[in-house]
Amino acid sequence: MVNPGTFRGGRKGFLMGEKESYYAARFPVDLPLDVEPSAEALAAVDDDTAEPEPEEPKEDDLDAEEYQEALKRLQARRDLIVYRKGQIKRWMAYQYMKDHELNATESGAQNPFSILLQQLTGVSFHRPRQKTPANVWRRTNREQIEEEAKRRAVEDTTGPKKKLAPIRESVAKEMFASLSEQEKEEWAQVAKDEHAALLAKYKSEVESPPSTEPVDRQRQFSMESVP
Repeated sequence: MVNPGTFRGGRKGFLMGEKESYYAARFPVDLPLDVEPSAEALAAVDDDTAEPEPEEPKEDDLDAEEYQEALKRLQARRDLIVYRKGQIKRWMAYQYMKDHELNATESGAQNPFSILLQQLTGVSFHRPRQKTPANVWRRTNREQIEEEAKRRAVEDTTGPKKKLAPIRESVAKEMFASLSEQEKEEWAQVAKDEHAALLAKYKSEVESPPSTEPVDRQRQFSMESVP
């Protein structure tokens, strides 16, 4: 997934609040990420008009060296577009996980009864562990992994039918391994950020006094909270 700090300033505001509009029209791929577009450029955006495609270099108008350089620039731009789309997709996936609190569990440091029990008895529960980058990436790619695993299971006619679980594990490992080093580094950073947030929450819940809010007290002493 993307480093959540990749998009800042106007880019972050746009992605957070204007998901139905067009990103590239406001923030051209050629514009460095640390440069904000001018107010005039943003005001001139027309979402009803398609963005013009870069022209293919004409071999007849250029000498051999110029033509090859033009082709390289065009391909580099196309590669950057693909990469930027991937960054946005990973950023959206990160925000989805964050918005829906997919990291929250009702065990360990997240369980109010366990927190109270530790404060009263001094018996500690496990600190949250940092997930691997592959496991964090996997949460946002379950559908693709499942689809490929099922396809392989159907096409495998070499012997007895394999259970889907080991095929799924193999697919997930291969897909993550195929990511670029930059993408792997971004997912590693996401894993670190998530772990840091969980540790901060763990420390806050362990060291702070039990909540006196009625809803929290009810949760703390309900039979459903008892291990």
